Amino acid sequence: MIKVYNKLVRDKIPDFIMENNQIADYTVLSDEDYLNELHNKLNEEIEEYQKSREIEEMADIFEVLQAVCAVCDFSMEKIFEIKNKKAAERGGFEKKIYLRTVENKKKDRTID
Repeated sequence: MIKVYNKLVRDKIPDFIMENNQIADYTVLSDEDYLNELHNKLNEEIEEYQKSREIEEMADIFEVLQAVCAVCDFSMEKIFEIKNKKAAERGGFEKKIYLRTVENKKKDRTID
């Protein structure tokens, strides 16, 4: 029986499969395909975290984010610099503010 995955997996997964007396059919992705699959993997890991709320899934999210950063040449220092700047300018999420609506105080002037 063949089980189809068609997804990006961790580097040692083919080794684990072979150690389990199974055959892994896999390929090494191009840089473009790798980035696309990292984005798919990020969505997968976020969904898994949202379902489980477990720290292991959060760790998986960070693992994928680090890979995306490496491919895109984003430094963690620059990411935190941008994050901190946004927090200083617009605040963070500590106050738990949930915005429901915004009403414009100006009345529309109509010409009769």
